[in-house]
Amino acid sequence: MKKYRVTCTKIYNGEIVVLASSSAEAVKWAQDHIDLLDEQDHWNFGEATADYADEEE
Repeated sequence: MKKYRVTCTKIYNGEIVVLASSSAEAVKWAQDHIDLLDEQDHWNFGEATADYADEEE
């Protein structure tokens, strides 16, 4: 048997309602406050994938 290091990714999808003058402004606000979204549990569901494996020496 050989050892392999597997790289995994976990992606969460969430949404929030933002008052803004444009969609670009709304996205900018969300980007600037993304840490706040995480603290307030706005994440709906997650997706986890195993992406690739490298052989360990």
